[in-house]
Amino acid sequence: GGIKDGTSFNDFKIEVYPRAEINEHWSANAKLEAYTNLNYKDDEPDEDEHEVSLERIFAEGNYKNFLIQFGRVPVLSENDFNMIMDSEASGAQIVLGDKYQLKLFAGKLRGITYNFAEFYNDREEKFNFGFGFHRLEREGYRDISTDTNGFYDSSSANIFSAGIGYRFDDNFAIKGSFAQNPSGKNYASTQRRAYSAEIDYKDADMEDPGSYKIFAAYRKLGHMAVIEPTYDIAIIGVQGLHVGGEYVFAKNFAGLLEYFIGERVSPRYQGKHTNKIYAKLEWDF
Repeated sequence: GGIKDGTSFNDFKIEVYPRAEINEHWSANAKLEAYTNLNYKDDEPDEDEHEVSLERIFAEGNYKNFLIQFGRVPVLSENDFNMIMDSEASGAQIVLGDKYQLKLFAGKLRGITYNFAEFYNDREEKFNFGFGFHRLEREGYRDISTDTNGFYDSSSANIFSAGIGYRFDDNFAIKGSFAQNPSGKNYASTQRRAYSAEIDYKDADMEDPGSYKIFAAYRKLGHMAVIEPTYDIAIIGVQGLHVGGEYVFAKNFAGLLEYFIGERVSPRYQGKHTNKIYAKLEWDF
């Protein structure tokens, strides 16, 4: 999100997911991330050349129709296909159900009190639907983001979301998401709203060389309506067209190419044109 338009950025990242089985139901899990900035210059001391971080560490109990996690856990807003949240937070999370699931999370996100609840159906079903609610609370909440320019006048954000999707066959699928934050009413309503509409063609499977996926979407991610979106280049505070594709060259080795064109809609950069290209090679081992 901090990369300026018209500039390029290259990095190399390794993610490791260690897991230790404790007994039939319980396990200890972690995510380690090693990062190298290939654009690093010695005369830019504010940039890190290398970084190793512990992104997740949590205990997990898995029982029939009941999952519990506590620690620094992965939090995904599956009801809206991760439009609002795809990151980590510290706290406790439970998931109840099978074909229909209720997820509850309570904890902290970057020092802010964060609570999250959602209800959604099995993502493998032909028709998907879901509803969610996120609450973030802290005195001086406007400090969570410098992009609000002080206009957000509430100590909390209360984000309601919904998503629907439909798979026509093995080739075509559509999905849409919407979110609204009614808090901070002195702040522009367009910044308290987010939506995404996407059409997918086929699906890339890391176990199936030659498989691929192509997608096209239009997204608007209002600055105070999303938290950590799942998208690689459609970042917070933008609106526009997002297209891309993924191809599996060999088992566990794939390439991804994406393009975004649109405009910035956050107050600081209102109306500024933006376009980005994103490419990634991924190897699972």
